[in-house]
Amino acid sequence: MANVNDFDFLLLTPGDFGEVTEFLAKEYFTREPLTLGTQSKDIRPTEGRIGADIRKCLESGASMGVRHRPTGELVGVSTCIFESQEKSSTPTHPANELTLFYRMYDEVMKGVEVFEEKEVNKVLSVYMLGVHRGFVGRGLGQRLVELCVAKGVERGCQRSVVCITSKFSYKIFAKLGYEVRHCLDLTSLGPDWGVDTSLMNGNTLVSVMAKRLS
Repeated sequence: MANVNDFDFLLLTPGDFGEVTEFLAKEYFTREPLTLGTQSKDIRPTEGRIGADIRKCLESGASMGVRHRPTGELVGVSTCIFESQEKSSTPTHPANELTLFYRMYDEVMKGVEVFEEKEVNKVLSVYMLGVHRGFVGRGLGQRLVELCVAKGVERGCQRSVVCITSKFSYKIFAKLGYEVRHCLDLTSLGPDWGVDTSLMNGNTLVSVMAKRLS
């Protein structure tokens, strides 16, 4: 686990957009399995659908970051958003270089009805979880999710949902009590999906996991 004296956890705000997107460009998309499998290049997280999604997460008051105290560097983020049945909306921004990425993401999310339980009307959706490659294995990812979940409980969410593309993230969420609700084996897809699973470092499953918060 991380030494509390080395790291500061913080609530991310819209003012952190530049630093967060820079981190994601360098430390998330360069290793995220689905991005590798769809061979998405020159990703610009500040633009299009991805930029709009990140802005919504930072505006939500549900996203957390962690900074390395000795260097002041942002070394981890968990971007989240609160969703409700009344305010659900269809993306309007272009997917740009992440067209195939979002196609797969949208496809797997179709397999789960987020508000399937009658008493669930507000959900904490974990959008992206990333930790700097030099700080993996110190418990930072787990702690970021724990803090986001606490925000969700605080804001009255009854459930939390996340789409998992890596074995590393799966272990974190499983340890925190998330369970698989739907799973898509990318090796079963045809070539028209544009996914080269040989580039995904053994991460060929995309799973939707959920946890009851109240």
